[in-house]
Amino acid sequence: MQKLPSERDLSPQLPLNRSCGREASQDPALVRLIDVRPGRGAYVRSILPEEVVDSHVLSRLIQGDSLKELVETRHILEVEIARLAAERRTEEDLRALRRTLEGWVACNATIDQILGYDLEFHLQLARATNNHVLLKVYTSIFSLLADSRAKVNLIPGARDKAWVFHRAIFAAVRDGDGTRARAAMLEHLQDL
Repeated sequence: MQKLPSERDLSPQLPLNRSCGREASQDPALVRLIDVRPGRGAYVRSILPEEVVDSHVLSRLIQGDSLKELVETRHILEVEIARLAAERRTEEDLRALRRTLEGWVACNATIDQILGYDLEFHLQLARATNNHVLLKVYTSIFSLLADSRAKVNLIPGARDKAWVFHRAIFAAVRDGDGTRARAAMLEHLQDL
């Protein structure tokens, strides 16, 4: 681990006062990156590969209206997730996806409930890829993707369309048709 300069030494080098530096070191996104040892100083932690893509860190790095970038990220990840899920899913994966869709139908259709089932469906698809690295990457940015879904769900008619797309994606995954699952997910995301 590399030791960071003290607040007193760092202040003249940056256009910030010492209290800003102190506050930043307590930010939840930075707590994982910096190891503060009382009386000994602050050190940059060794970062594990799975910690590189962290939703708390990413949310601090993303500035302004990033809905377009989040939708692009969904295109990159979720289209291939759908394909792999169709090709690799187990019977247990299918049961989990089916339960999620059944819950969606049974819920009272509030925005929060639908968003919950929407998120769970996409997370179950990622699990169904049976690719642990892909699942880790996907879950690490899941909260950011949830934010984009929440915004999209406010668009009139979007929830009804999402239900139709999710049924088509499920049918392709159930049938083990990766090409069709990929196409259905792509159509779903292009409709956003």
